Amino acid sequence: MVEALVVKLAVENSYGNDSWGRRRIAGALLALGHDLDAGTVRNILRRHGIPPAPNRGRGRDNDLQMAVETLADIAIDFAQTVVIDAGRICRLYILLAIHIQTREAVLVGITEHPTEAWMLQCARNLTMAEVGFLQLTKAASIQMDHDAIFTAHFRKTLADAGLDVRFTPRRQPWKNGHIERFIQTLKNLVLHKFIFLGENAVREAISIGIRHYNQERPHQSLDNRPPKPPSGSAPDLSKPIIRIDRLDGAIHHYVRAA
Repeated sequence: MVEALVVKLAVENSYGNDSWGRRRIAGALLALGHDLDAGTVRNILRRHGIPPAPNRGRGRDNDLQMAVETLADIAIDFAQTVVIDAGRICRLYILLAIHIQTREAVLVGITEHPTEAWMLQCARNLTMAEVGFLQLTKAASIQMDHDAIFTAHFRKTLADAGLDVRFTPRRQPWKNGHIERFIQTLKNLVLHKFIFLGENAVREAISIGIRHYNQERPHQSLDNRPPKPPSGSAPDLSKPIIRIDRLDGAIHHYVRAA
């Protein structure tokens, strides 16, 4: 039964760069009450002639090892996507943040024109008392690259709120690897799978993708648990497995029936 489930998860989640590799499948199995190591999953896939997921284990993993002294509490950066809005093709800038220790991620804002006024409002939203992401996570430091979009006024607003504002070294994106890796995951989960018609569609899709990332998707660095797992008892192995589709099936999540 478990072997059939491994094959099912692999076959149903074989979309390009977002294909589920052996570790991703092992994480999903753990949430369903089956504790299999990644090697066992790999052997099952081999027996059934299922190749490894594309690009798994072929990246520059060593480059993403952070030097301890460069780690901040929060990392921020931009993703970009192209949309068709009222017959016009335009580029949207998506500001994202991740809490490095817990891996919880948030959408800070989306705009076609990241003006200084818009950036200042993002800084205020991040630092807002009681509800801002930096306040909720009790962050003491924030890290970003040298992009001119992170203006002096933007950085000053963060510093005035008590944040230690840090830059990553120039031309070394791996020093901000946590946010870089999250953005790549978000692209594979959502942004590369759709042609969006307007900003609202992008915002809704990203919100669903981040919710999945925070609450459902297993993370290897968190012992194959999501950053904010749902509360409740251990899965009841006597219950059937249900597949939940997000974004019309672009994202799959598996749970035991209640």
